[in-house]
Amino acid sequence: MYMKNILKKEINFNFIIILFIVSATSLMVMFYADLLSYKQVYLMDGNIESFYKTKAKTVGEFLISINVPVRDVDKMNLDKTSEIQKDMSIKIERAFPIKLCYNNEIRKVFATQIPVSAVLATNNIVLSKEDYINVKTEESVKPNMIIEVKDYNTEIIEKKIVIPYTEKIIYAKDLDSSVKTVVKEGINGEKIVKSKVTYMNGVEVKRENIGEKITKKPQEKIIKKGTANIYKAVSGKAYSYKKMISMTATAYTLSELKGSTGRTCLGLKVREGIVAVDPKVIPLRTKLYVEGYGEAMAGDTGGAIKGNKIDLYMDTLGEVNNYGRRKNVKVYILK
Repeated sequence: MYMKNILKKEINFNFIIILFIVSATSLMVMFYADLLSYKQVYLMDGNIESFYKTKAKTVGEFLISINVPVRDVDKMNLDKTSEIQKDMSIKIERAFPIKLCYNNEIRKVFATQIPVSAVLATNNIVLSKEDYINVKTEESVKPNMIIEVKDYNTEIIEKKIVIPYTEKIIYAKDLDSSVKTVVKEGINGEKIVKSKVTYMNGVEVKRENIGEKITKKPQEKIIKKGTANIYKAVSGKAYSYKKMISMTATAYTLSELKGSTGRTCLGLKVREGIVAVDPKVIPLRTKLYVEGYGEAMAGDTGGAIKGNKIDLYMDTLGEVNNYGRRKNVKVYILK
């Protein structure tokens, strides 16, 4: 009985040892299995270099696990769906802001270190030979770079232009200077002007004529203009005169001239049409036409007739009294 108990205890102890060994082995296997499930990953984020061990299955899961966001504008050497491999290298190139000035608009865009030409292509900008750009298209973009593009284009346009007619004046000595008559009406002409117009960002900056063609010649307007001084009396008779003087006029008659011989200083018999003047203003024997009086001749002088004064002979005292003294009478010196 005693031996049975000893044997039973020995069997239980051995079982415990075996169970312990099996459990320890299982734990070791599980530990190493878990350890083997980690993969080493090399990450180059811009200029920052890091090493990680991860159980993530894809690149996207790995970046989420380490809290490293990647924007759509950033550039990465692998897709986010790529499976994680042992000793995998993941490189992230961070996009930076640049200014793109185009078509009178300033845009803030993001780019990595790619050529300027690639930035233009991404933004649907196609350069022509006439366009202006402030940097070389093969140059790599840099942070805060300003890319200025001026969109130049040209077009040829044709425009109808009016050619104004000219005037030709024919001077006529037999017409009064106030007379101006149209002999022939003028007609405007036309021409087609061809121009090259240059636009910058849709705004006209230059226009140059490259040719023109006259399609309709203008016809000049002909005008006849008088050069003579002509006075037309109420009777309708025209008088050609050299000069007009505005004078103060009075009247006289023979009955007023006591002791007079009835002759003027020139020896002429006084009569209607003979007038007294100041010879310094109107020379004697000058033919005149006095407004409101008629044709006359400067045939006499008078002590009171000085300067722009004229004394008109009339046949009766009644006519003299009726005429009185008048200012601003127009006296025409006839040719």
